[in-house]
Amino acid sequence: MANIKELTEKRAAINEEMTALAHAPEKRGEVNMTTEELDAFEEKRAERDKIDRQLKALEAIEEEDKRSAMSNHKQLMAEEQSAFECRAFLNYMRGTATPEERAALTIENSGVLVPTDIERDIFIGVQGAYGVLPHLDLRVTNHAHAMTFPYVTGDMDLQKVEIGQTTSEGSASFKGVTLGAIPYKLATIPVSETLLKGSDADVRAAIVALFTEHIGRGLSKKAITSGTDTKDIGALLPKVTEVSAVGDTITFTDVINTRAKVKAPYNIVGRASWLCNSNTKNALLGLVDKNGRPLYIETLTAGEPDRLLGHPVIIDDNMPDIGVGNTALVFGDLKAYKMRIVDGIQIKIYNESKYSEQGCIGMQAFVTADGRPVVEAGSIEPLAGLKF
Repeated sequence: MANIKELTEKRAAINEEMTALAHAPEKRGEVNMTTEELDAFEEKRAERDKIDRQLKALEAIEEEDKRSAMSNHKQLMAEEQSAFECRAFLNYMRGTATPEERAALTIENSGVLVPTDIERDIFIGVQGAYGVLPHLDLRVTNHAHAMTFPYVTGDMDLQKVEIGQTTSEGSASFKGVTLGAIPYKLATIPVSETLLKGSDADVRAAIVALFTEHIGRGLSKKAITSGTDTKDIGALLPKVTEVSAVGDTITFTDVINTRAKVKAPYNIVGRASWLCNSNTKNALLGLVDKNGRPLYIETLTAGEPDRLLGHPVIIDDNMPDIGVGNTALVFGDLKAYKMRIVDGIQIKIYNESKYSEQGCIGMQAFVTADGRPVVEAGSIEPLAGLKF
């Protein structure tokens, strides 16, 4: 296939031929071109137009290739920079960072900021790995502005239209739950330099696992039980519809009554789940229906949840045990709980003397979040809880 240079040269030659044909009558002392000259001129012009289209296409391809190459170059540079920052950080943690690598790290008040790709891995782990969090309506924003989730309360009856009759208003109305941006932090964790500097230690995996577990556990605890809802995440359990347990141990009747309290559409398979801790799960394992069939079915497939009466069971050990005054089992649509996290997770590393004197490095995690359940009195209850 001809390239741009060859086509450009060919086009220039055709232009010269067309110019010669146009001046031919003048050289003969005539005014008009002959029929043969006119046909040849139009043939050359058609050939030139075809070359123009080819040139336009080739130039467009060349321009796209340039843009693609530039984009690939920028991506490669970004990947190389990210890899360098990560390597510099891990070497810093091991005490083997070069002067160039140390200079690349952002150091403020004896703190070292963790590369964003490590923080991203932690955030992905928090979203997908721990207990109830993946099953809430969890949103991620890159801003801290107030975020409102609209919902409908009350009910509306379908009314027959009658001529001249005024339509009565129902009890339903639009409302909204507004989530803010509340900063939280974990206590600084001292980590042994001996562990981090060991040749076989996977520092990156250790940091990701450490903070994935603790941040996930902390947010889950706030969302389930400990959030005060006053400049704080709101807790789920105080808002669920209570179902009183028959006795001081969980029974078949308790499970049936709890499920029956949640109405459609919140109780359908694929939308509703159970929520409890490991101890309550163990109590449920022994339950059978009136025909002797087990209510609780443990899964044998990795990644698949256990099931209770056909609905998935979410195990989160922030749920309370069975006991007087405790809501130990929840059923319904967990997406009724709204949570937002602002701008992922931030991790800082400290090498202050109070840590270095102990042969440790200090690690601390920060997260900005808010959450609360959308549960309205008088509406169809999306969640019910078995209380003892």
